[in-house]
Amino acid sequence: MKIKVLHIIDVYLPETMIWLEKLMLLSTDIYEHHIHTDYLIRKVNSEFIQANHNQITVAYPINTFDKISNKIRQFLKPNEVLNYIRVHHIDILHVHFGHLALDYYDTIRNLKIPSVISFYGFDYERLPYLYPKIKLKYEALGRLGCFFIVEGNYSKNLLHSYGITKERIKIVHMLYAHQYEYIQQSLARPIRFVQVATYTEKKGQDIFLEAIKTIDKPNLIVDFYGEIANQQYYNKLQNLSKNLKHVQIRFHSKISFEQYKLILQQSDVAVNLSRRSKEFDTEGGCPVFVKDALWFGKPVFSTDHCDIPEIVVHGLNGWIAKEDSVESASQILSQILNLSENEYRSYATNALMSVNCNAKGQITLSDIIACYNSMIR
Repeated sequence: MKIKVLHIIDVYLPETMIWLEKLMLLSTDIYEHHIHTDYLIRKVNSEFIQANHNQITVAYPINTFDKISNKIRQFLKPNEVLNYIRVHHIDILHVHFGHLALDYYDTIRNLKIPSVISFYGFDYERLPYLYPKIKLKYEALGRLGCFFIVEGNYSKNLLHSYGITKERIKIVHMLYAHQYEYIQQSLARPIRFVQVATYTEKKGQDIFLEAIKTIDKPNLIVDFYGEIANQQYYNKLQNLSKNLKHVQIRFHSKISFEQYKLILQQSDVAVNLSRRSKEFDTEGGCPVFVKDALWFGKPVFSTDHCDIPEIVVHGLNGWIAKEDSVESASQILSQILNLSENEYRSYATNALMSVNCNAKGQITLSDIIACYNSMIR
């Protein structure tokens, strides 16, 4: 008999979390996955069981009207989930995002169901900064016996500082291999840098542009793709780019997943100079774009922000600058622009090998299964 897992997730499923669906599909011989979600961006995979049918079908990002519509029925959800767990004899509750788990504290306490909570960044860093009492609520979930999944030691230590024992915090790097034919490319001149990320301060596009300003006649092309989350910040980027000569800086809007894969394949270096914003917004773990770039054999230029250094190893599969430092970014950019063909190929090969191939998807899955099994025991 399969073990039944109920996943609670607010949106099914943004492109940044496609890896979750793929990992669940790898385990359907052992686990029966049930999905409870508020919003549908795409249909729930037919291999899974929909736990509710009152979702709102939306485009991403979710507009204000749809958010308000969901709030109206928010108070009904805990009872809905509690009844579903009882009727369908769910073995494990897996809540995705810590703040969602707070809604189910009474459910977990009353049913004493083995529970795991996956954290993704905003939920354990910015939210506790804005609402410090959330730390106590996370600690209370730990006392109920919940396990917590995070992406690295930075995240683990932060949750531990809230009073959660380290034994209950599991590190899972959330890696999954993309299916595509890898073709090793020569290093282009000018070098093509790409970043696919929301236009917002924590993504560090401005740090990269400021670093380019310090280079004498830089021979490079930069393509930024993403949604505008902060118009003032986006205007700043536009103004910075206008002052850069001898460089092609191009700003693009959001792209499809197929376009995303093609863009990664055609680039030379992925750049993502993440940092903590003035509003205390952070990546949390490691951006999906960074991990995807490595799958495509692209060296990554990033920072020592959060858990990124556990994925990008300086001098091996990419370069790590100091967070929020134009000087550090400039020094590394100069190194990249002076790479030989052989040096670039070494970085590209290491990028692919560092996350390769199906094995990494299996390792991530085995980490999650080990967590499930420890709760069942």
